[in-house]
Amino acid sequence: IPIIVESTKKTNDPNEGPFGAKELGMGIIGSGHAIISAIYNATGVMLKEFPVTPERILKALEAKK
Repeated sequence: IPIIVESTKKTNDPNEGPFGAKELGMGIIGSGHAIISAIYNATGVMLKEFPVTPERILKALEAKK
């Protein structure tokens, strides 16, 4: 369910959202790939599904054997 938030703050910055919010999407997208890369570096298995759970890591480790 979308929630519309309107700000009473007036700004001239076209890149600024409600309550002074800035873009966040790229940080969220990049962090998931960084976590998967860290798991790959630690375990040697590359996960291809989100969310990463302990069960998926164990399953991938067992399949690697």
